[in-house]
Amino acid sequence: MSVQPKSIPSSRDVEIRKEQKRVYRERLKIRRQTDPDLDLRLKEARRKSWAKERDRKGSTACTDIIRAIDRTGKQYNQAELQSVFEKIYSISPKALRLMFPDMSVGVMHFRARKYGIANTHLRFTAEEDAICRELYPNYEMMIARLGRKRTAIERRCAYLKLARRRGKLYTQAEIDMLRAGLEPPDHSYEANGRKRERLGIRKRDAIQVRALGFQGISNLVEPLISRGYPEDRRQDIIQFVFAECMEGRCSPDPTSLKACAKRAVTATYKLHPDRGAPVSLDAKLFDDGGTTVGDRIASDTFHF
Repeated sequence: MSVQPKSIPSSRDVEIRKEQKRVYRERLKIRRQTDPDLDLRLKEARRKSWAKERDRKGSTACTDIIRAIDRTGKQYNQAELQSVFEKIYSISPKALRLMFPDMSVGVMHFRARKYGIANTHLRFTAEEDAICRELYPNYEMMIARLGRKRTAIERRCAYLKLARRRGKLYTQAEIDMLRAGLEPPDHSYEANGRKRERLGIRKRDAIQVRALGFQGISNLVEPLISRGYPEDRRQDIIQFVFAECMEGRCSPDPTSLKACAKRAVTATYKLHPDRGAPVSLDAKLFDDGGTTVGDRIASDTFHF
């Protein structure tokens, strides 16, 4: 059977249709001015027309139309396909997917919902949550009481924070191993990664710091320190930066080292009150006495 090509409308036909639409819009505009409920009636009429057309197509649809073809080439109509779904879908949807390779997963679940055999995925109620808290971690009893799948119950227990197990605590030696880029043997790789993330340690940076050592970090920090500082203060700054790198609070890239060097300048400045750094009023005046800096302030001195 040959397919006849569609005829292309002439320019005159196009103009006639445009004029008809214009006249229809003008008449509709005039009717809206006198009848405010016109739009509601038109909407209801369109809805009834669509429903009538849908019912007509449903009543005249042939049940012998091929709806699916399995992997062996066998053809299934609507009734046969529904019968197959009712037998297999509730047992194993994957088997249906293998049986009908041309049917997508979305279409398969859509047909199951249309046939009324799909899972409804009901939400957990407060009573079911109480049962989960009471019976956890006895999943067999929870399955018998709730009538749900184990995977659904496990996900709900995880959502209720019942399935979170606290692992073994980290010792200070193990934390030092994490800062050095090593893996403590008494903890899993995933647990070490989570602990390192909570401490703000990047394993790659820790490995680089360990490979560079003190001398390598010193060579990177030296150009970032002003030459006007005395040698002892420059060494204090380098020691501070290296300690920050070992603690995982600084990475060996130039930007991070520069910011850490600025913090080191402030920290070492506070270590030398004899060079102009602020002094605490509780600081002792003499090593062998209890007199403090605050004791030198007279009681009748005016305070701002």
